Amino acid sequence: MKVSVKKETRKSESFFAKRRIKKESKKRSETLQMLSINPGVLEYLSEELRNDKEMVLKAYEVWPTTIRYASEELRRDRDFVLELVKIDPYVLSYADERFVADKEIMLEVVKCNGFYLSEASEELKNDKDVVLEAVKSDDYALQYASEELRNDKEIVMEAVRKKGFNIHYVSEELRGDKEVILQAVREYHQAYNYASEELKNDKDVLKAAIESAKDCEPSDVATIEMYKRKLEIAEKDEIIDELRDKLDENKEIRRLTTQLSEARAKCEEYRKLYENAKELLAEYERLRQEEKQQSERK
Repeated sequence: MKVSVKKETRKSESFFAKRRIKKESKKRSETLQMLSINPGVLEYLSEELRNDKEMVLKAYEVWPTTIRYASEELRRDRDFVLELVKIDPYVLSYADERFVADKEIMLEVVKCNGFYLSEASEELKNDKDVVLEAVKSDDYALQYASEELRNDKEIVMEAVRKKGFNIHYVSEELRGDKEVILQAVREYHQAYNYASEELKNDKDVLKAAIESAKDCEPSDVATIEMYKRKLEIAEKDEIIDELRDKLDENKEIRRLTTQLSEARAKCEEYRKLYENAKELLAEYERLRQEEKQQSERK
C-alpha cells in the first residue's frame, strides 16, 4: 500500500512539474514575442529576465537602445557584448567601459560604424588595423585617429579617397605629398587650400582642382577663375624654367668649351717643350760624341 502511495505521489509531482514547465515555457514564449513587438518592455521585466541573454538579444535586434535595460552582469559579459556589436555597435555606449580598449570588440564596432573610433582608447586610436577599418566605414573617422596615423599615407589615402574634406585632418607632411593632394582635390576641389605652397603651384594639382570644381555652385566661379589664373602662371613659370635650364645648359657648354680650348693650349705648350727637350737631348748627344772622338785621336 505504501509503495502504491509513493508511486502516486511521484506521478502527481511529475504532472505538476511538467505543467509548471509548460506554463513557464508558454510564458517565456509570450514574453519573447512581446519583446519582438515592443522591445521597450524589457525595462519592466524582472532582474532575472533582464539577465537572460535570449530576452535581451530579442529586444536588441529590434531596438538596440534597449541595451540600457539589460542587467549590469550582461553588459559586462565580453562574449555577449562581442555578439551584440556585430548587430549594432550602439551597445558600446552602455557596455562596460573596459571594452573600448579591447581590440577584437572595437574592430567589430568600427567595421559597422567608424564614428565609434571616437570612443576607442588612445592606444587603439593609434592601432593601424582599427583606424583603417574605421576610415573604410565612416567618411570622417580620420579625425579621431592619432596624430601618428594621420601621417600614415595608406590610411590617409583611404580617407581622402572617400572624402576629400578629410585633408583637414591630414598631417602637414602629407599635405606636401602630391599623390595625397591630387586624390583629395579630385574629390573636393577646396582641398587645394590645404596643399603645401609648392603643390599650390603644381600644374597637375591645379588642373585637378579646375576639373573637380566644374559641377560646383555658381558662387565657386571666382575660385575656378583663380585656379585658371594660377595655372596660366604655373605654365609660364614652367616655360621660363625651361629657358633658364637651356641657358644654364648653354653656359655649361661655353664653360666646357673654354676649358677644352685652355686644355688644347696647354697641350700645345707641352708639345713645344717636348720638342725643345728632344733638340737639346740631340745636341747633348752630338757634343758627347765629338768629345769622345777627340779623346780617341789624342
